[in-house]
Amino acid sequence: MLASELDEILGIDPQIQTSENVYEQIKQALVNEIYSPELLTFQEELFSKMKDTLELQVIWPNNKLNKAEDMQNSEQIDKIEHYVTLQEIERIKFILRKYIKTRIAKIEKYTLFYLMDPSERFKMSSDEIVYAERFSEMVEKYHHDSFLKELPPHLQSLKDPEMSNRH
Repeated sequence: MLASELDEILGIDPQIQTSENVYEQIKQALVNEIYSPELLTFQEELFSKMKDTLELQVIWPNNKLNKAEDMQNSEQIDKIEHYVTLQEIERIKFILRKYIKTRIAKIEKYTLFYLMDPSERFKMSSDEIVYAERFSEMVEKYHHDSFLKELPPHLQSLKDPEMSNRH
């Protein structure tokens, strides 16, 4: 039985996204990003939904602990539920970090290509663009200080469009 058929039988609206659905989608985006040789379009909506879910899950156990301390019934808190929630938080953090690290590794490998090609630049988030620009400047400064300053002026530029498209 397909998941869509099961949702229909149970009366679940497929347009409503639960945090588990969002988690599965961001996990799939991570797998796609890992196995794709090129940088895929940043999943801004999924990423922000996952961050919102994470923030809610961080707030919830802390509020529950505070209420229990106020009531002086901290021994009645379901510690297993609390630890499961903390594990869930760590699971979400891991997926988000891995997604970002995978994208950053690709950006660092072909920085100039992603910055110079408008269709590739469009795939990056605004934070990734800022990171790529700063990374490119640091690499260029390092190369210039290391060896490019010894070359003739017309060979000192790393931003030759012909070179960045050959990766």
